Amino acid sequence: MKTIQFFSESLNYGGREKSIVMLANALIDIFHVEIIVLSQKEIIAYPLNKKVVIRFFAKKGQMAAFLAENAADILISTTPSLHKYIGNWVKRCDVIAWDNQNYYSKFNEWRLLNSIKKIPKLVLANADLTARFQKIYSRKEIIYIPNALEYIPENRVSNDTLNILAVGKLVREKGIRDLIDVMEILLQKQSDVVLNIIGDGPLKRQLTNAIKEKHLEKNITIYSYISEDEYHKLLRTSSIFLIGSQDDIFSISLLEAMSYGLPCVAFSDQEQTDIIKNELNGYLIPNRNKALMAKKIEKLLNDRTLLDELGSCARETIMNYDIKIIKGEWLKNI
Repeated sequence: MKTIQFFSESLNYGGREKSIVMLANALIDIFHVEIIVLSQKEIIAYPLNKKVVIRFFAKKGQMAAFLAENAADILISTTPSLHKYIGNWVKRCDVIAWDNQNYYSKFNEWRLLNSIKKIPKLVLANADLTARFQKIYSRKEIIYIPNALEYIPENRVSNDTLNILAVGKLVREKGIRDLIDVMEILLQKQSDVVLNIIGDGPLKRQLTNAIKEKHLEKNITIYSYISEDEYHKLLRTSSIFLIGSQDDIFSISLLEAMSYGLPCVAFSDQEQTDIIKNELNGYLIPNRNKALMAKKIEKLLNDRTLLDELGSCARETIMNYDIKIIKGEWLKNI
């Protein structure tokens, strides 16, 4: 049995971390799977198969010493900060750089491309980005494999709540502050709407203060990281999913929301994305237009037939993202 080693900086809460755990669980029946974490020991946020081996290393030197004697058949690096380092083993092992984030800024694209100079194979979760990178790096093998869903509810949620959900780390890039401003606009016309935000991070105090300053405590709640059961309960009792960041329009949390039949309203300068089809299963809001986002949310909440139509299309969209299908795509390429 061949061995696969995933390399990560964390197994705590986050979309990348959830993807790693999900794929490790899916491959354990075919490979011996290890996850190498460059970190002090920490809580593993997501359910992990007991057969998967976890190894924590506080320093790269310690990890290097281990790999000198124990490098696997296949090494999969999951973050640019480790791609360049793991690339040093390319002559001894099959090495893959896997990045399920988005790189629309020139700096982030440069950072990724610079980190994979030694690595022959790159896996991306964004079809458009994959096509563009294939042109830039024609001598490398650039592969599109989208994020996956481990669980798809048997039936879509159909409820008449005024609950809205957003998920993301509380950092500037996630655009949570803009969603608070959107709610302020929306509540001028619809005072009983509730926004639940799931996430934690360095801006939590700042965002909490902004909610208080705008007197929105009754309408906006920030939940620090919660259990999977609590998370799915919030999904089941919500009607719309919001995204404040361009980088999250391919996220696992988006797929999970759509699996429950929630249409998504997202800030994005793209007319269409791999997942969100404007006016078919959600809305894409250009130029971070907060007033327009509020208007689209209001439209959905006041037209339940439209909300149900977009929600049904959202659920149909994600059926091709089942982990069993995505597992097959990985097996074709490793």
